[in-house]
Amino acid sequence: MTGADLLLPLYRQSGGGDGFISLEVSPDLAYDTETTLSEARRLWRLVDRPNLMIKIPATTSGLPAIAAALADGININITLIFSRVTRR
Repeated sequence: MTGADLLLPLYRQSGGGDGFISLEVSPDLAYDTETTLSEARRLWRLVDRPNLMIKIPATTSGLPAIAAALADGININITLIFSRVTRR
């Protein structure tokens, strides 16, 4: 039994609003759009649970992979969202 299986009843009970589990595409792929997308698709098929979210970094290269994965119907958890804060 996987973590996704354990949370699946909560996912179903909440109508898909809760009970998700995340699995991350390797951060080493953060600047390789095609390999990130390929890995996201592979992980999605491997786990094959509706309550899975695939983490993809919000890098310039990650953004097209995010868009394509969403178009494929893959649940995405966008990671590594940072901004530079300037103090006065």
